[in-house]
Amino acid sequence: MVFRTLGGIGFAGSFMPGLKLLTDHLDHISPASDNSRAVAFSTSSFGIGRAISYFFAVK
Repeated sequence: MVFRTLGGIGFAGSFMPGLKLLTDHLDHISPASDNSRAVAFSTSSFGIGRAISYFFAVK
């Protein structure tokens, strides 16, 4: 349970700041554009990468 807690803290500590950095960077490059596609791609890529890492960690 301790390791799951640490994993959750690490997940939140890397995902949310990374997403904030992405949106800030995209707003700086093109303030008038819609960045929802880039955020969706980043979120799905992060989720797929995390699932693959769990798969190989358990295997």
